[in-house]
Amino acid sequence: MPNKKDKKTGELVCGIAYFLCHTHPGATVAELVAAAGQRWMVEESFQVAKGQVGLDEHEVRKWCSWYRHTTVCMLAMAFLVTVRSRLIPAPPMTPDPRP
Repeated sequence: MPNKKDKKTGELVCGIAYFLCHTHPGATVAELVAAAGQRWMVEESFQVAKGQVGLDEHEVRKWCSWYRHTTVCMLAMAFLVTVRSRLIPAPPMTPDPRP
């Protein structure tokens, strides 16, 4: 089903999105969908780390310095997540409506 216009011709064309997964030959569709869903969670985590702890602020000159900077950023992000999870109150427990 056509869903967008070609910029040059103006004709409707079909856009196809796909993922390339390296997995075992017997992988089910459900396993592939779960793997694709994990990708978005990782991407969002990196975006948050870039904004909150400066993950993208390092100018890479040597691998060792990049590794140290990335490790400190991930440690800081883990600390912030832990502190935030302790500050947010747990939702109230509701009694089980079943008899």
